[in-house]
Amino acid sequence: MIDKLVTKISETFYKKGEFKILLNTTILLRRKKEISEKHKILTSDELFKNQNYQAICKGQATGVLKHIKAEDIKDGIDYTNNILILNGSSNELPICKGLVTNEFQTPLSHICLLTNNRKTAAAAQKNILTVDSLLLYENKLVKLIVKENKLSITLVSDSAQKIGNSKAKKLRELKSDTSFSKLQDLSKFSYKNKKQIGSKAANLAELRKLSKIKGGFEVPKNAFAIPFHYYSEHIKNNRIDSLIQELLNDTSILKKDSILDEKLANIREAIITAPLNKFFIDTLSSLCLKKFGNKKVRFRSSSNCEDEASFNGAGLYTSKTGIANHPKKSYESAVKEVWASLWYTRAYKERSYFNFDHKTVYMGILVHQTFDDEIVNGVAITKNLYRDYEAGFVINMQEGEEEVVSPNSGVQCEQLVSYMNTTSDFYNANRSADWISFSSLHPQSSLLSNDELLSLTQCLEMIKRHFYDLYKVWPNTEYKDFAMDVEFKIIIGSNNKKSILIKQARPFND
Repeated sequence: MIDKLVTKISETFYKKGEFKILLNTTILLRRKKEISEKHKILTSDELFKNQNYQAICKGQATGVLKHIKAEDIKDGIDYTNNILILNGSSNELPICKGLVTNEFQTPLSHICLLTNNRKTAAAAQKNILTVDSLLLYENKLVKLIVKENKLSITLVSDSAQKIGNSKAKKLRELKSDTSFSKLQDLSKFSYKNKKQIGSKAANLAELRKLSKIKGGFEVPKNAFAIPFHYYSEHIKNNRIDSLIQELLNDTSILKKDSILDEKLANIREAIITAPLNKFFIDTLSSLCLKKFGNKKVRFRSSSNCEDEASFNGAGLYTSKTGIANHPKKSYESAVKEVWASLWYTRAYKERSYFNFDHKTVYMGILVHQTFDDEIVNGVAITKNLYRDYEAGFVINMQEGEEEVVSPNSGVQCEQLVSYMNTTSDFYNANRSADWISFSSLHPQSSLLSNDELLSLTQCLEMIKRHFYDLYKVWPNTEYKDFAMDVEFKIIIGSNNKKSILIKQARPFND
């Protein structure tokens, strides 16, 4: 059929000598050698390398234009009223009116997640830093319009035009139960316990249950949760709540970045330097040693203000590794640093942007063994972000431990859309998937075999179905439009064979 297609086109197409076969599907990639012997071929990497523009979040905004470098974002400058021209990529993105970066983003990068959650107009244009006319607009009021295929930045000549500011709204209180104090295995929990242990831990409890019933994937073994109770007690017993209240009493604090940073740093320092309750740390240490022995232990944020349908909180808080009896990386140190991350400047500003009541925020912790030997790590979205199809999961993955969401400079992850989540013979008979790019660390082929990709896609479909039935917050959302953001790893499992490990799952909001 391919030979016939090429013959027919060569007879009529005016650029027949330049006609190439794009190898972007499972079938074509399997037959790369055979096809290349007869015809010119083109890979996805070659196809997209000259693309200059990417719409990240369509929309428009008015603000003061400012050029900044990605590494300068951490300086804590107030960009609330700015349209930012960003040189590079960053896991942190300040509140701003609009954004244009010179680096393309994967659908699962923090810039994509944050701008879409905030509905902030954003795009990537590789040559944006070479547009000299924009230098003349520096520190001037401009209008940014982001469309599907292009963006425009124009000077606002009407001096009467104001930068829009949202009116004060009623604070959004977060629900929690700080009375529950048991340190126990996730087998004892379900999604209903999110008010006690946070959504990240509660969702992993659901994944554990699903794994036991359906099979097909593993979850971190012996995982358990530290409920909100211990954070709440630490704050009260050491009078850190008075520092928090002092911060919240200043209603203009968000406009005073240097003061805000100082007050938040004082809160974090107080959390870290105050001693933990002896009964709690003794119980925690005994439990970790019983479950994990002398292996490294991961302490991950599980607040009541992340991993939820209305707010995913991507990249706001931290995770830390604890090692038994280590002088600097003790369990106690890891716990307190995760608690303190609740008061990072980026987290405080993001919650303020979404109008959450900071007095109702609590931090729980998910605890499990670390994974230092993964073969592949990845992130998947259980719907087709590129086309409005019934089928198609977006999967980004990378070799070894190199990050997918925030890789080192110049490193590209593997990106594909798997259509194996359907019972349609049209797709599944051929194990269909479309590749956007291969990993720059593994450029010859996909990181997964066809059978492994099928198994992963089927697990993702199972997870999507489970949480679609579980979440009742989107009663009017069609199944194909509902999506989970799933982190996974390919590891050597308990049977000494490759195994899929699901690290976390949370609702995806685009």
